[in-house]
Amino acid sequence: GYGQALALDPDWQPARTAVARLEAGQAMAAYQQAMAAALAAAAAGREAEATAAYNRALGIRPGDAAATAALADLQRAAAGERLREL
Repeated sequence: GYGQALALDPDWQPARTAVARLEAGQAMAAYQQAMAAALAAAAAGREAEATAAYNRALGIRPGDAAATAALADLQRAAAGERLREL
């Protein structure tokens, strides 16, 4: 495949482009999976699991606005819940 082509000629642009496209697709799929897991965990009230999943999404796409906002919302909601319990 493309990896073998790059092993033979690391400067061959078509293979480099194809590998970059494949890696971007894999990263997007992992990001989407992490966000879906976070949303499901948050909806089920599993704060720690949701936080971990949002952090996984941010590890894949640092600074992502959607993951950052959702994590902040989760943290605000959790803080509000803890205050209500006092």
